[in-house]
Amino acid sequence: MKTKFQSLMAFITAILVLCILASVAVLGYGDYSGVFADDGVTLGLDLIGGTRLVYAPDVAEGVALSDEQMNTVSSMLRARLDFYGYTEATVTVDDNNRFVVEIPKVNGTEAEKLLSATAKLTFEVKDGETYTVVMDGSAIERATASFGNAGHGFDEWFVSLKIKDEHRETFRAATEKALKLSDKSIYIKLDGETYSAPKVSEVLDTDSVMIAGSFDRESATALAGVITSGQLPFALKVEQSSQVDATLGANALRSSLIAGGIGLLLVILFMVAFYRLPGVVSALSLLGYVASVGLVLSILHINLSLAGIAGIILSIGMAVDANVIIFERIKEELSDGKSTRAALKAGFHKALTAILDSNVTTIIAVVVLYFFGTGSIQGFAITLGIGVVFSMIFSIFVTRFLLNCLVGMQIHNLRLWGARRKTAKADSGVRSHLSRFHFIAARKYFLIALAAVLVFGGVSIALRGFNPDVDFTGGTTMQIDFSAALKGGSEISDEMLNEIVATVKGATDSKGAPIGVLVSSAQRADGADVILKLSELDMDERDAVYNVLRDRFGLGAHALVSASNVGATVSAELRRDAILATVVAIILMLIYISIRFDLASGIAAVICLAHDVLITLFAYSIFGIPLNINMIAALLTILGYSINATIVIFDRVRENRRKMLGTAFGEVVNVSVRQTFLRSLNTTLTTFITCFMVYLLGVTSIKDFTLPLIVGILAGFFSSVCLAGNIWSVLADRLHFGKKQNVAKEQE
Repeated sequence: MKTKFQSLMAFITAILVLCILASVAVLGYGDYSGVFADDGVTLGLDLIGGTRLVYAPDVAEGVALSDEQMNTVSSMLRARLDFYGYTEATVTVDDNNRFVVEIPKVNGTEAEKLLSATAKLTFEVKDGETYTVVMDGSAIERATASFGNAGHGFDEWFVSLKIKDEHRETFRAATEKALKLSDKSIYIKLDGETYSAPKVSEVLDTDSVMIAGSFDRESATALAGVITSGQLPFALKVEQSSQVDATLGANALRSSLIAGGIGLLLVILFMVAFYRLPGVVSALSLLGYVASVGLVLSILHINLSLAGIAGIILSIGMAVDANVIIFERIKEELSDGKSTRAALKAGFHKALTAILDSNVTTIIAVVVLYFFGTGSIQGFAITLGIGVVFSMIFSIFVTRFLLNCLVGMQIHNLRLWGARRKTAKADSGVRSHLSRFHFIAARKYFLIALAAVLVFGGVSIALRGFNPDVDFTGGTTMQIDFSAALKGGSEISDEMLNEIVATVKGATDSKGAPIGVLVSSAQRADGADVILKLSELDMDERDAVYNVLRDRFGLGAHALVSASNVGATVSAELRRDAILATVVAIILMLIYISIRFDLASGIAAVICLAHDVLITLFAYSIFGIPLNINMIAALLTILGYSINATIVIFDRVRENRRKMLGTAFGEVVNVSVRQTFLRSLNTTLTTFITCFMVYLLGVTSIKDFTLPLIVGILAGFFSSVCLAGNIWSVLADRLHFGKKQNVAKEQE
């Protein structure tokens, strides 16, 4: 048994360790460079600005592509990026054999033009109006932009070519043929577009060639890059593209961090006010948890996106969940007259199964998110998963250690532990009302409230429908800053919106041909920004739309805040993945709950999950929130969070059934819901606080992500407390569904 002094020293040492951990995290994580890694945390494009391009092989349906071909194209794209100085860019191949290129801090239009020109390189000669291919890009080993004497008697920029040995004779024949023609030029073309046409002055029988002319550094580098790309084994087409202005990313990062900090502070204040000393311990554990998550992100080089930050902030609220379960259990044991040490031991023991079960279901949602999501959604899944694991570690081990230190210091005052002995006076207030409220008898009132919400949501869907984003429909979105056109004003009027739409519809390309833009909508965003939702446009058409708006409204040089383009194939895959991910998550949760409890409880939980998904979809319709890829993350997070609250109640039902043998199952459920009500309420409040702060201070995209979460959290509270036990009671008692299993477990 530790002495009082030893317990005090252990407590102080633990606090010092947590402080050091936090300091290291701040020093290394504050500038996003890490302390144990060369690169540390990598900020996503939505936080620092940049371009994301997804290329698909342009081959006939059913044509199989070899690993060698895919690796060749990936290497060529990488080489081209390096040639243009995009050394921070990444090239990856996804599960659908698409090439994903991410280039931080680079304008999207510029990058797309450079990388799109990678299909077929040819060297041609011209006889009258006829072009003949004399060599292709596969003959070139490398091309380099150089500065020096290219044979003209002065220093200049030129391109140096290295011909492969096996193609040296081909090149000699090409120069010989060019000399016989009046044009005497070799045209270097990429996808039929001429990039250069150097004159041939003699037959060249060499493997080293210089292309000289009126080059500057940029044009020489560009031509060398075109030639270096060589001839790809197949053409590429852009299926998805997006770009984010660096200013928007910086604002999103700053507002999210501020929201997270305020949310964390409010959660700490709430825990200290409600649970006293255990709340202080929870605050220390929570700070250590946040610091540890930051260090892990840095050490593992996690790509941190805006959705990832939202995942961390959300996990702060969810991290308190385990502490609340433990503290409520300890308070119950203390109120029953147990000593502080005995109450602490019993509280952790009884809370452990609920904590493990509830977190396993969240991890199920995280795993499904990771395997069915892409890009930022995978980042969200990773950060949320790391948060769940570390929240369990800190709640089960760190919190317990600190609380044991308090017991060792002989701190036994019940008020300091937020508890009181059970007396008539102590049972006043909320707990008194709860002791008289019958959740099973109030079933009809819950159903009336639910019916009212269903009617309201159904009417909204019937009248307003949904607002599908281009992620699910295919098309182009552009967010443009119109502040320069407001001339001192602060709001974009309806008349101006109509004028913007009319201007876009009349846009033409550089040749004066109508683009044929179908404007689905134009809506106000942050500040003076407008979001345009358009039919799918290629790069040149998107530039034409922006140019006509810039000229008409006098916009600034950097008015294009963000743009994204999603092809029909990608949008169909995203719709499929959204449905499949939700169904798979629900099935896996049904299986797990059925194993841990019984099939009746599993069915009850799934019905509640369907309720939560439906209510969240109502929110998308009522508030006009765009249906996009983030919806998958929102729905699965809600499923994981909602099932947490349900499992805590089910865990108490399982415990009480052993204690209340012979009692009607409905009454067992009623007692269990009463006993866990404050836990359900408190965890909902702490998670709501963090999400609400993100919604209040976040940019438009993060608001569209957190608002459904807020609605889903509230819906999850209602379904867990008011519906789950009632449905399980009906299945178990009235329909005798799973009754044999129930009886067997009670007899055990």
